[in-house]
Amino acid sequence: MRLRLVTKYGAVVCVLLFCLAMGVYAYMSLNDAEHSRELNLFELVPSDCNSFLASDNVNTIISEFDEISFQKELRSFQSNSLMDFFIQTLINESSEHLHNISNVINGVVVCYYDTLEATDDVVLFRTVREGKNMLADILRSDFLAGNEREEKYRHEDIVIYPLKSHGFLSTYSGNGVFVMSYEKYLIEKVIDAYLDKKSVMNDPVFRQTPTVKTLHNYVRLYTRCPFTPVPNELTGWSLFEVKVNSDVIYLTGESYWKDSRKALDEAHSYFRSVPDVLEDRLVMSADHDSISTYMSQVPQCFADHLLFGQCVKSLSPDASYILVADGNIIADDTLRFTPYFSRYMLRNMEHFRPFILSSQISESEGRLSNLIVLTYKK
Repeated sequence: MRLRLVTKYGAVVCVLLFCLAMGVYAYMSLNDAEHSRELNLFELVPSDCNSFLASDNVNTIISEFDEISFQKELRSFQSNSLMDFFIQTLINESSEHLHNISNVINGVVVCYYDTLEATDDVVLFRTVREGKNMLADILRSDFLAGNEREEKYRHEDIVIYPLKSHGFLSTYSGNGVFVMSYEKYLIEKVIDAYLDKKSVMNDPVFRQTPTVKTLHNYVRLYTRCPFTPVPNELTGWSLFEVKVNSDVIYLTGESYWKDSRKALDEAHSYFRSVPDVLEDRLVMSADHDSISTYMSQVPQCFADHLLFGQCVKSLSPDASYILVADGNIIADDTLRFTPYFSRYMLRNMEHFRPFILSSQISESEGRLSNLIVLTYKK
């Protein structure tokens, strides 16, 4: 009798413990999910990062770049970069995980540094525990050349994976975030930015940008690079919404400055120094009358280059500044175009040869609005 009673109590205790464990697990999972949704990935972006691509939906980035017809050129440009690893390899070779990944990853940021190394980028995922485990499992099953190892940095674990295709991949799994980079020191920078609260969010100019997502399924580019003809010493950030179709990449946005009045004054001064140019596969001007004239002369001037003419015609005649150039023209004489493109673009201009580059700046309500278009020449 006593044995049966003990057995009953034991069964009840087991059921209660099981229910308690399930409740704790459910609570922790819910808490993990809530923290993931609330985590601002920008608080992990190091303050010395020069530019980064951000989205609230992994599928948005994949689908945007999957639509383009210049896959070969993109792969050449991104060769050895983590973006190439993530988009072209990690997802494509693990397509069975794609749907699940989009369910458990609700944010991604790709950070770039202004260096000569193609491997100097970092990818940050806002994700829950299930997503972190899934990403780690994909790495282990598809890309490892040996056993991973762990290293400590400021009491945080950095896991280093030897890869079949490219050296090593370092990862960090924090509360609501999974970070990976080919360079371990860049993972350390992310940890420092978060623990010391010294991220881009401490930059007063960056905080002027609309960093809180206002649209779903967006892709945005934040960059320090001056895409406007304003001197580099003026501290600023530019924010672009990125849209892609099969043959064109559009970047539309605004610039933000520490001293907006001074930046506008410098821009106006700079506009006055921009020459009027109407050449074969090159148009440039910061004069309203000249811009309007060039627009009206498009059919005659570019009869032999219809696509180039369409690129010129698509800009606004009310713009304060326009530049349309064949990528070959710029790549053959980068020194001439130093005042009009960022160092990063000029340094990589060989990759832009297959494109026509269009740039337009308009002033509205004391701000400089930017339009950059890359049109594939096929």
